[in-house]
Amino acid sequence: MKAYKKRMIKEYKKLNKRCKKLKRILNMSEACTLPFELNCPIYLLREQIRAMEDYRNVLLLRAEYEDIDLEY
Repeated sequence: MKAYKKRMIKEYKKLNKRCKKLKRILNMSEACTLPFELNCPIYLLREQIRAMEDYRNVLLLRAEYEDIDLEY
């Protein structure tokens, strides 16, 4: 497998993991069950997850065009 494909798979997996963690924080914040206080406004975190998910979707589309199995 070409190096750029391996990098893309690695990048996708890291991004996916980070998205899940941030979503968990957002969900806990909405449920008022966060064990700590946020240092930044919640709207910034919502904006961040939106951008991260947009980027993840771009990676998914690109993977389809380049025939890359991101679950490899």
